[in-house]
Amino acid sequence: MKCPDVILVQPKLGEMDFLRTNPSLPLGLLSAATLISPKYKVKIIDQRISKNWKEILEANLNGGTLCVGVTSYTGTMIKCALEVCKFVRDISRAPIVWGGIHASLLPAQTLENKYVDVVVEGEGEYTLHDLLEAFSNDKPLAGVKGIWFKDGKKILRNSPRGFLDLNVLPDLPYHLVTAEDYVQLYRKRPSLPMETSRGCIYKCSYCYNTAYRSSTWRSLDTIGAVSRIKGLVNKYKVKGIYIIDDNFFVDLKRGEEFAKEIIKENLDVEWQVQGAGFLELQKMDKAYLELLEQSGCVRVTCGVESGSQRIRKILSKGSDLTKISRINRDMAGYNIIVLYSFISGFPGETIDDLRETIEFMFRLLKENPMARNTPIYQYVPYPQTSLFERVKREGYRIPDSLGKWQDYDFHNLNVEKLTYLDQGLRKIFKTEFLYFLPFFIDNKLNEYEAKIWIKIIVYLYRPIAWLRLKYLFFRFPVEVYIIKRFVRFKLFA
Repeated sequence: MKCPDVILVQPKLGEMDFLRTNPSLPLGLLSAATLISPKYKVKIIDQRISKNWKEILEANLNGGTLCVGVTSYTGTMIKCALEVCKFVRDISRAPIVWGGIHASLLPAQTLENKYVDVVVEGEGEYTLHDLLEAFSNDKPLAGVKGIWFKDGKKILRNSPRGFLDLNVLPDLPYHLVTAEDYVQLYRKRPSLPMETSRGCIYKCSYCYNTAYRSSTWRSLDTIGAVSRIKGLVNKYKVKGIYIIDDNFFVDLKRGEEFAKEIIKENLDVEWQVQGAGFLELQKMDKAYLELLEQSGCVRVTCGVESGSQRIRKILSKGSDLTKISRINRDMAGYNIIVLYSFISGFPGETIDDLRETIEFMFRLLKENPMARNTPIYQYVPYPQTSLFERVKREGYRIPDSLGKWQDYDFHNLNVEKLTYLDQGLRKIFKTEFLYFLPFFIDNKLNEYEAKIWIKIIVYLYRPIAWLRLKYLFFRFPVEVYIIKRFVRFKLFA
């Protein structure tokens, strides 16, 4: 059997790898493989699926391997990716290529690591294709758009590659993975994720999209998007689609046509949207919402982030809280779950701002029985955002090497070093209750096929969680300590 020309590795992500029954499809790697899989033999290895990933990697590496590629998010994923790269370097001379959001935002620093040879900046479909052409034909890398690479001790950057038209890409090469391994149950329906658009037109000061995609938005046309959903339904018998777009409803006409096409095709499928903006939701009238409901839309996710209007101004969030509350009440009349996301720990934020956020969270839940909430995530200053520049000006020391970013996520940030963070908030974040407690205060777990022991814990702990969060009673965080130890054990076992 011919060994693969290129090996793409999906590192572990974090605690969500085991909280759900199955991990999510490695859509980034599948998308990167769309243009190379017809010509090159591609092997995808997923650390989350294959505990024996080292054995698989070693068995597939040989002298003809053109490269090994890994994808990267800031945080725990970097630790796992570096583990892969060290193993590759110990047994092979194959070039190691990094892509993904983190490497794209900090390409030069990423390349300074001895286990990185090339960085693909931005979208990688065409870039990876051209890179493999250069490797296979022994051509200089200087001709490949969209990469950074090493030339001896020098780090060189080629001209950037523009954003691609999603409609010219073929469908994802699902044959490269066992898609059934990634099917998740939502509302007791087998579901898979897919992408129908990229980017977001807004410029929130904390969001990586402003730098990574320059606040641009592009989409598949309606026929193409629904055709791909139909393919997933027919081939993998799924009855749920999770659309991972950053902002699905930027083009409201397209959203309307999408819903009508789902109905026209008579697809027995429920669909949910990861990203929806309030400015778009407030333009939806009764007929629009009824159409979404009829087409099988069962959930939209919206970023409130803060219940303090002062902080929302710092974040450059467009809608005020009064409008959000009105939208929430309007949505209460439909069988569509609205999942609201929250973040705290921004520069300039105080305990009073946090209290407003928690009060607003409870208000949304009270006004709409279909409302749900995320945890209150700790703000993480991501590179190349305007808020990132502010925390640097306020004295926060940013990791100066790739390896030091591995603990740079909302679970592992050393709050004592967060120079921009209010002293009172530091004490609260040490307990990790803001992340932990919101899991228990709504009914979100009823919609997932979570493990039975998780559901039992949620049911028993809910009254305590309500009281702790409502009154900011965060002393004696014994339960958080136990859960955190368990998560670390499961993640790196």
